[in-house]
Amino acid sequence: MLTVDVWIEDQQIAAAVRSSLARYRGACRQMFAALACAQVGVATIQEDGRLRPNNDAAALSLALLTANPEITKVVGVRGNGLTYSLSVGKAPGYAMRQWFFECLYPTARSFVWDSARRQVWSRWTAMDPEFPKASRGWLVLQGARGVAEFRRVGIELPRATAKPELAERAIRLHWDKAIGPVTLTLKTLDRYTWLKWVEIRDDITPPGTLILNERDGRLRVNIPYEQVDEAAVKLGRVLRVHLDGQRLVLIGPDDVSDIIETADATTHLTTMRVRRELWEACRRSSGSPSQPWGNRRAWKRSQRHLYLATRTRERFVMDCNHAWSRRVTSRAVQWDCAAVTWTAPATSTLGEHTWPWSQFAQFLGYKLTERGRSLTI
Repeated sequence: MLTVDVWIEDQQIAAAVRSSLARYRGACRQMFAALACAQVGVATIQEDGRLRPNNDAAALSLALLTANPEITKVVGVRGNGLTYSLSVGKAPGYAMRQWFFECLYPTARSFVWDSARRQVWSRWTAMDPEFPKASRGWLVLQGARGVAEFRRVGIELPRATAKPELAERAIRLHWDKAIGPVTLTLKTLDRYTWLKWVEIRDDITPPGTLILNERDGRLRVNIPYEQVDEAAVKLGRVLRVHLDGQRLVLIGPDDVSDIIETADATTHLTTMRVRRELWEACRRSSGSPSQPWGNRRAWKRSQRHLYLATRTRERFVMDCNHAWSRRVTSRAVQWDCAAVTWTAPATSTLGEHTWPWSQFAQFLGYKLTERGRSLTI
């Protein structure tokens, strides 16, 4: 992944680009909220009080929730109700397409809708770091998680549909009909970034789907690419990685090995768990916030701290998985290994804590792909 900072000479256009990114993120949040409402509304209440999702009924409910005259037509009357013929589509969340173009982002081009739908659905189905066997959507369904945040997502621009143009030191993109084509000028690049940019620009290293993003007022473009390293052509050289107790063991060819200690992660998780248990006890002692005898302000304060504890744990686990996958990738490059074999643990745990090893494998997979290696699980 090559990340380059860009700037726009015309400040009015630059402000319009930032506004378009903010509108896109707001549209993603509304789509996620609508998806959650549709799922909750048609879910089945089980004997244990949990909700069981019904995706087929949720697709119809989502279409009714976002219905408009263009996609809704009354075809008959049965009893006291109406029978509707709706264009729900086969893709997850496709029923929101017309709503997206008419209300959420009317000036967007077609591929912007595909980008938003994929990002909303990926967050709905993503595994939760604290409960690796449960998806975020299922936890939202049970009331254990809030609406997903989209403050850092960017607009995906596929090469086939968005057709970005890479010039000498600029990128020309067109995603908003009201703004029109925009030329983004690259800022000063270091030697490595410049050489990689030249390879991507000249199509020596073909780029993937570009991502236009903004953070702290600065615009940037992420350009994924697949790099083929000559050293990786050495077939038969495999790096094996497995979990041994609380250590990640790396065994490479030529009798070389390495160990990644995870004691810092387990220690920090223990500290966060103790802190979370204290706030849970505070919340229980506050009583019910909906009853007159409950301490509503104390309950809300405890709930806010529990929410922050969950977010902190998610980010910490993600940082650890990124760091460990970078180290494994560096060893694979250093030892000229063409492939990495990851033996996933039998349980989604690290010591006495739950751990999303599927996320670690995902991070490791795309980092290896960028360096011309492959991952086998």
